[in-house]
Amino acid sequence: TMQLAYTPAVEAILSGLRDHCVLERAGLEPEDAEAAANALLKGTHDFHASAKDRAAAHRLVYRLLKLIPQEQMTLRQVALYGLSETERGLRYVSAVERGDAREVLRLVCAAHDGDRALRDYRSRLAPTTWADERDDVAPTDDAIDIWLKRNDDLAYKAGAFQRSIPDIDEAASALFADFAGDAALRVAAAGMGGTVAVHALVQRAAEVREWLERRGWSVRRLEPAYPARVVQLLPH
Repeated sequence: TMQLAYTPAVEAILSGLRDHCVLERAGLEPEDAEAAANALLKGTHDFHASAKDRAAAHRLVYRLLKLIPQEQMTLRQVALYGLSETERGLRYVSAVERGDAREVLRLVCAAHDGDRALRDYRSRLAPTTWADERDDVAPTDDAIDIWLKRNDDLAYKAGAFQRSIPDIDEAASALFADFAGDAALRVAAAGMGGTVAVHALVQRAAEVREWLERRGWSVRRLEPAYPARVVQLLPH
């Protein structure tokens, strides 16, 4: 799914390789940009293998994003979401295997941020305001330059895939705030008619279920099926 999300953007990057002025502005050599873009088309595992380390891979992603013209911001937003979501997937597995519940919850929260609605259907499609103070939803060249200087973590960049609706976004914000980061939810499988996946610390699971049911949610506990395996998350 994420491959489908960012493939058009990577193809746009490849088409922009002919513009040497754009390459210079992005701080890329043509051969480096082409090799990285082709690795992205094959998948992030290949891409990470082509970079010296994870931080180097993230910096390369940011430079590649600048090859997509700012005038095509929607394409930039989808590209950033697709690449950051794939990074989150890799990190999620690693966090679960380590038993790092806090990291899992932060990743779930960040994943939903990338799916939040930028228009509110309840207000004649007026812009939503959740991203007003963020620079990673509609990433400008100036914002990307700041990320490069700070070595920002790609896994926590939102982008904008916009599969959610404001009702779910408000629930996600309220849940994370009310439980002080001990629970998080994200829209699941494009919503599936309002379906979300909820993660919570084991010791707060009953409270979270009650919180959701008071707000009209129907809660179903999911048990891992083969070939998945149960991993006990430890509170940190």
